[in-house]
Amino acid sequence: MKSICEYLEEDRIKWNGLPYISAQKDGKFVTRTFGEVVDDVQSLARALISEGVCGNVMLYSKNSYEWAVSDLAVMGYVGVCVPIDSEWTAFDIMNTLSVIEINTVLYEKSRADVMVEVRKSHPEIRFICIEGASRITSNSISFHPLSDSSTRIWREYARALSQCLPNSSSL
Repeated sequence: MKSICEYLEEDRIKWNGLPYISAQKDGKFVTRTFGEVVDDVQSLARALISEGVCGNVMLYSKNSYEWAVSDLAVMGYVGVCVPIDSEWTAFDIMNTLSVIEINTVLYEKSRADVMVEVRKSHPEIRFICIEGASRITSNSISFHPLSDSSTRIWREYARALSQCLPNSSSL
């Protein structure tokens, strides 16, 4: 059986310049190619690994481009993705955290208030916003969304963070 990262690399080779995912941004649909999506997934994976993210990673967000990239990056390269309902409250999340060990929570900016509450009970967990510039503590980091094909903040961030990592054909 092939891994997700193998499928992603095969897709990049076969369909690199073809449309893959379209997502709404500012009322308009933006389409990204297979190559762009795989690049974004691998760049985010490098950044997460460079930040020490591993193991079980909770994903707390509505479906979006950032959600899809985060999910693929975690499942393909980083660890186990534990997606949860974007409408859950801090109580729901803390109940889940009582039965499963989580290293990191990736969350959408609109849920930052819930993350502040969860952080009070779980300071050992890293919290990373997958969109915008929302930070909830000094050791939380944020990834900005890709605004267009010329702005690749995730890639720049990943390059800066992964200087200490050897280049790998799978990343």
